[in-house]
Amino acid sequence: MQKTLTITTALLAVALLSGCSGGDAASSADAPSASGTTRATAPAESSTPAQTTAEACASVESDIAQATDTLTASGRPTEPSAMADRLTAFVGELRSANADVTNDQVHAAVQTVEDEWTAAAETLRGVSGLDDPAFAQAGARAQSAIDAYSSLCS
Repeated sequence: MQKTLTITTALLAVALLSGCSGGDAASSADAPSASGTTRATAPAESSTPAQTTAEACASVESDIAQATDTLTASGRPTEPSAMADRLTAFVGELRSANADVTNDQVHAAVQTVEDEWTAAAETLRGVSGLDDPAFAQAGARAQSAIDAYSSLCS
């Protein structure tokens, strides 16, 4: 099931970044978040023990797959603002899924994915086309976050 999520997230990245040009995505993947902000949210407080990594990954997997399906269902928007709106909705679904995660590592990994896609959406709101190098760089950072999450959860 984790392989399905990895494939799904890879397809999401390809769908979002296809047609984007410019910028060196490989070197930008190591750069810090473009948003420059981090949220101080912690895993959900609970009277039950923290989840194992496997339990936490399983708890968000279907939500992430569903959010990805929603994001890619109607094809790729051609306008930056429309893509930014979709990414913002996608991030909202991720936050919802992550709210109940009590495993610190998984919670942090999903939050990093949220933060990087939020930064990508913010970048899109300031560019004139989806082929802008700034969006390609933001997308590369988001893909790096997805890869880290996938590595943790595989």
